[in-house]
Amino acid sequence: MQPGGNSPEAVALDLAQSRRQWNLRSDSEGAAVGADRSGATEKSPAEAQPELGSWGDGRGEEELSPEEIQMFEQENQRLIGEMNSLFDEVRQIEGKVVEISRLQEVFTEKVLQQEAEIDSIHQLVVGATENIKEGNEDIREAIKNNAGFRVWVLFFLVMCSFSLLFLDWYDS
Repeated sequence: MQPGGNSPEAVALDLAQSRRQWNLRSDSEGAAVGADRSGATEKSPAEAQPELGSWGDGRGEEELSPEEIQMFEQENQRLIGEMNSLFDEVRQIEGKVVEISRLQEVFTEKVLQQEAEIDSIHQLVVGATENIKEGNEDIREAIKNNAGFRVWVLFFLVMCSFSLLFLDWYDS
């Protein structure tokens, strides 16, 4: 990978280099402040700037002891490990977010299908309710008609019975 890329290793390497250079600058500034306190002439920030060096100019790197270099490399490896771990976590979270998005689309699709089915069921229920009302009215009408028919049948049977009694009485 190229240094300065977006990989976790490159970011960790840049961070370690930046810290190293920042520590070197801080040491240079401390020496300059100490010299100012000892009675040396003050320098303007523009004049003091060349003493500090610029980022990545490589000055002062030979002043690092092997222990410091090893410490920085260990810190760099630790940071690379942390960045890789964070990168893996981000990938996992990204996968979970994609899965949640897919499930939400499926959920939305199913809700829309259910809405259409509920509307259809509602129409069927309204139709069934109307049919039940009409059926109840027909049953009431049939009961009324049947009651009248029963009365006529009963009247006919009673008349036939009286006719038979009358004929039996008349014949005896």
